[in-house]
Amino acid sequence: MRNRVLLVTLVLYPLLLVSILGLVFADPKQTVPIAVVVSPTGNGPQTLEGETFTIGQITDRIADVTSLTLFTPQTQEGFQRAEEEARKMLLIGDVDAVVIFPDHFLTDITELTVRARVDVLLDRSDLAKSTVAENVVRGAIQRFNDHVVTTKVDIVVDELDRALGGKGDIAGQESFHGLLSTLRELAENPELSDREKRLVEDAIVFVEDVITILESSEEIVQSMALPVDAQVSHVTSGSLFARDIIVPATVALSIFWTGILASSSLTVYERQSHAQVRLNVSPISTGTVMASKLLVTVVIILAQSLFIILAAKLAWDVRVDNPALLVTMIAAGAFAAVGAGLVVAGVSRDTNGSTLLSVLVVFPMMFLSGLFFPVSFMPPVAQTLAHAMPLTYAVDGLRGAMLKRYTFGDAQADLVFLLVFGAIAFVLGLWWNRRRAHAAT
Repeated sequence: MRNRVLLVTLVLYPLLLVSILGLVFADPKQTVPIAVVVSPTGNGPQTLEGETFTIGQITDRIADVTSLTLFTPQTQEGFQRAEEEARKMLLIGDVDAVVIFPDHFLTDITELTVRARVDVLLDRSDLAKSTVAENVVRGAIQRFNDHVVTTKVDIVVDELDRALGGKGDIAGQESFHGLLSTLRELAENPELSDREKRLVEDAIVFVEDVITILESSEEIVQSMALPVDAQVSHVTSGSLFARDIIVPATVALSIFWTGILASSSLTVYERQSHAQVRLNVSPISTGTVMASKLLVTVVIILAQSLFIILAAKLAWDVRVDNPALLVTMIAAGAFAAVGAGLVVAGVSRDTNGSTLLSVLVVFPMMFLSGLFFPVSFMPPVAQTLAHAMPLTYAVDGLRGAMLKRYTFGDAQADLVFLLVFGAIAFVLGLWWNRRRAHAAT
């Protein structure tokens, strides 16, 4: 009967794990937050052969499957400020992509020999989110492309039919140059009458038009097939590889796995071995003893995490954008993990139970914290649970410090949550373990 909690946990744990996996991966959120910035220059409504093109035709398509933040500044200075603000939103994770329509995007759309450029900014520190966001943007652009292609194809077909007299068989470009030379020589013939000269001059103009069209055929085909050129770039500095993304996730998981498991097991072991009873008769208070354990465990976790990062840096030259913030995030995460471990120790009867409960706490957090699947893609209930877990904030802060050029201001919310959570958990764990210790005596 003493291991009833352990028995119930063993029976219910598989059911709990399946429920968490189903909650995370079933019915994910369909919207993707995207910011759009539109230059005020050359992006008013444009008409081509009776068809009107607007920026709204693209943004409306993006808004169908996203949560859209639209910037439409009226000046170039405002455009630059809006672009900086959108980039900042991308860095701190408020949006998953930024789409920038530069100067003369719409006027370029109406040109037959020009591809209109649009800039797409992604944050590759989260491959899943950036891939989904890129697919959403490219899908919206492709639907707009189809509309533009139809219009431009009709124009080019009409021009070729007119230039070739409706025959539908394009002669070689060199033959047109030879014909043009012959016509120009003929135009110099003084024996031609005025009427004959006018006919020759008209023929020269016609052949020149044909040559111009043929010389621009490559640009025309590109403009028709891909009227919009989406230039994808990344906001993170330097190159970014899969190993760069894995390291912060590994460190975060190591912090909480070691912190919760070590602190809970050590505390329960001392209680079982009656070491706590001997400490209680000493002049040292229980709070001081617990605080010393917390400090030692935090230092051990900090050293372990820095060793992992140093080894990854030497072996793979992984990214570390803000070392000071990285160390602070590790310490804050370790503080929260040790606090959670003390709570686990308070509800555990023996070391076996504390080990199992530690796994029970850490394992679900692995799936709900954004380690493997973005929190923003989860259903609302799963997002609520994720935002109540310290590992979520540790993952975000460590990724920001290593890959996203976070400052201390950017990571303020992560640091505050971890410190507050750790303090509350430490006080609760201290109270619970005192009760256990007094009950044992």
